[in-house]
Amino acid sequence: MKYLKMLSLAAVVAAAFAFAGVGTASATVMCTTTSEPCGSVYEGGVAAKLETGTKAKLKTNLGVVECSVSNSSGFVASNGEGEIEQLTFETCNIGLTPCSVEVLNKPYSAVVTASAALGDVNGTLAVSSGGSGNPGAHVECLGVINCTFSKATVTLTALGGAPGKLTANTELERSGGLCPETSTWEAKYVLTEPAALYVLNN
Repeated sequence: MKYLKMLSLAAVVAAAFAFAGVGTASATVMCTTTSEPCGSVYEGGVAAKLETGTKAKLKTNLGVVECSVSNSSGFVASNGEGEIEQLTFETCNIGLTPCSVEVLNKPYSAVVTASAALGDVNGTLAVSSGGSGNPGAHVECLGVINCTFSKATVTLTALGGAPGKLTANTELERSGGLCPETSTWEAKYVLTEPAALYVLNN
């Protein structure tokens, strides 16, 4: 009787998992078209620059550090896993004070995850340590800021399109001698390579 009860319990559990869809999990696929399932899987180099008319901003209680130029490059596998090899910020200032921004601990690990919504072509990009330390940058604006800003995982919104876009809006941690009490990084990027990229949930 005990054996039969155990078998019955196992059958109920198995049925519950089957009903929930376990065993039919979908996966992120990088694609150059919106067709599902993807007929044009992408795997290769990716590059991005600031969206025209925008600046990368580090908003703090001491002022806003604005950078007119920011570029990024790396690669992505067809399943969304990849690496950010280069990230730069140039022509930066806080008010009339020029600032230098040194990006630290490259390269970074990068993972794109598709939205769970059926038919969606968007997702998220999670940027984390590639082994040498958290993603971050040292910012120095003479007499105003001399601080390192970083975070264990920086999450950006990934919008599929032609071109694809990335949006950052995240709070950062601070360390150093002259740091603000608050800091939020905001930026809007457009992909320059490839020409079109979508995040599918196949």
